[in-house]
Amino acid sequence: MNPENYKHISPNLYQHILSSNHERLKVEARKFGHVSLESWYFTSSEAHAFDLREIIRKSWQFACHVSMLPVPSSFVTMNFAGLEIIVLRNHQGKHKAFANTCPHRGARLVKEGSGLLSRSMLCPVHGWSFGLDGELSNIPRWKEDFPHVAKNDCKLREYPVDLFEGMLFVQLGGEAPPPSITLDGFKEIISLYRIPDMMLSYLPETSEFQANWKLIMENDRNADHIPCIHPEYNDLFGYRGFTEVLYPHGVWHAALPMKQRTPKLWTSRNYQKLLPKFDGIPDVLSDVWMNFNVFPNFSFFIHPEAVDIMQIIPSGPDSSIIRSVGLKMDVTSREIEAARYLAGRLDEMVFGQEQVMLEGLQSVLNQGNFSAGPVSATEYGVLDYNRCLFETYEKAGVRAPGHRLSVQPLEIAHG
Repeated sequence: MNPENYKHISPNLYQHILSSNHERLKVEARKFGHVSLESWYFTSSEAHAFDLREIIRKSWQFACHVSMLPVPSSFVTMNFAGLEIIVLRNHQGKHKAFANTCPHRGARLVKEGSGLLSRSMLCPVHGWSFGLDGELSNIPRWKEDFPHVAKNDCKLREYPVDLFEGMLFVQLGGEAPPPSITLDGFKEIISLYRIPDMMLSYLPETSEFQANWKLIMENDRNADHIPCIHPEYNDLFGYRGFTEVLYPHGVWHAALPMKQRTPKLWTSRNYQKLLPKFDGIPDVLSDVWMNFNVFPNFSFFIHPEAVDIMQIIPSGPDSSIIRSVGLKMDVTSREIEAARYLAGRLDEMVFGQEQVMLEGLQSVLNQGNFSAGPVSATEYGVLDYNRCLFETYEKAGVRAPGHRLSVQPLEIAHG
């Protein structure tokens, strides 16, 4: 897929691609050199603690798709880097996010992962209750035992929320712009898929990888391993023909068009054969898969027939929880269902291959005697992700023992 195609389907994005902004980011991505992080950043408890405190807890985190909060009083709960959060739809239909802890003694308010709340959230320990606006609504024997506590003294801690194309995010901290701003340049093309109107294609899942979260996210931007590791994807897409776009604030986008020739492998061949056309999606995108990777730990994949969301939660220096959410349009036919099944089969095979590869890489990093190797000069997505990490560590003075990162931009030849 040539970037020129964006001229017809997304003029605004096409202008961004042509602008010096994209070229500047390609140069900026290489300012720390063509190397990855040292193994210490993927294995040490110090780096893990820093990642949780200074990266994850100071970022916007994906919470849920709007279909998971279908009516007022719907809720989902989650744990982000040790922070327990409840995201809900209040009686006015607005999305809200609060700490899922009672401000009285810190008890967890809601134990279930999702469901419907009553008119209030009731603390199971002392019976304090809070409205869906986070306000304190009642304390048993309030006047007798807590005359010194005013209603405004004990609100639930509220977190900012942001909605982008049906995906709801929570700001745990920090000053990073929300996804509705960082992904705004892609809104025109993403909106073609009507993600807000989609429904869950499967219940949200979690999987554990024995690999550092940064290793997984960096790998998501790396296409060079496709021919060796993913024969199914290589058969369907190859890896030299994709479009790669850098965007500010650590956003990377790739568009992977299917090969014009018929794939050799059964699953790839039949998926391509059965994939129907969808209303509203231009022909130039009818056989394209797209990936959007957003620093620090969020990625989503758009297929013509479905959307898959992936969020990587650090669970240890060398382990991660992968949270997956699948979406689809509420339309069906034998062709669509067959295409969804085959795409899911492809993804399952690739997911297993990724796990074996990444856990193998992590085991090597855990040995402690591996020095970071070179990154291809054309892997702008990987280099840009490393730049985001390098800058965060440099700003805080966090460095691997015996190693100092260089912050001087490289001299890069143009032409």
